[in-house]
Amino acid sequence: LEPRFELEPGDLVQAGDGGFYAGLAIGDTALQTKVDGPRGAGGSLTADFGDQAAATSIFAGYRQHYGALVLGAEADFEVNSTSWSHAGNRNFGVDRGNALSASVVTGLQTESGNLFYGRFGIVSAAFDSSYQRGTEPTVLDDARKTGMLFGVGAEVPLGKGLSGRMEYQLRAYDDYAIGSPADTATPDNFANVESAVRFGLV
Repeated sequence: LEPRFELEPGDLVQAGDGGFYAGLAIGDTALQTKVDGPRGAGGSLTADFGDQAAATSIFAGYRQHYGALVLGAEADFEVNSTSWSHAGNRNFGVDRGNALSASVVTGLQTESGNLFYGRFGIVSAAFDSSYQRGTEPTVLDDARKTGMLFGVGAEVPLGKGLSGRMEYQLRAYDDYAIGSPADTATPDNFANVESAVRFGLV
C-alpha cells in the first residue's frame, strides 16, 4: 500500500496582497560627532559635539505579504541641515546634508491592519567637515560617508488606502581623520552617529 497525502490550501504559505508604495515623512534628526585626537604633550581629547534639526524625506518600496508576515525593500531620499561648530584655538565643525538609503523591511501585520516592522540597511550622507588650527589654512572634507542604519516602526491604516507611519532610526557612519594642516601627522578622528524620529504618510 502506498500512503497518500493531500495538501490543503491552508497548509501552504501563500503570498497575499502586496505591491509598490510611496510616501512622505517629516521628523527630527539628532547628529552626534565623537572627536578623538592628541592634545598638548602626550595628552588627548575625547569629546562629543552635535545638534539636531528638522528633516523631510520621500520614500518608495515594494512589499509582499505571506500570511501575517510582511517582507519588502525600501529606498529613501532625505533632506537635512543638521550642523554644529566649535570655536577656539582649533575651529572645527560638521554640516550634514542630504542622504540616500536602501533597506530591507520585515514586519508582522495584525488582523486590524496595523503593521509593526523593523528595517536594516545602508545609508550614504553628505558630511561637510572643516578644521582649522591657529593660523593654519582651513582644511575641508566634503566626501560622502557610508554607514549602516537600523529602525523600528509601525503603520496604522487611516482609510482610503492611506496609512500613518511612526518610526525611530539609528545610523552609524564610517570614521574619518581630519586635521590642520592637511598633512598633519596627528589628525583628529571624527565618528558620526544619528538618531531620527519620523512621522509619515504611506
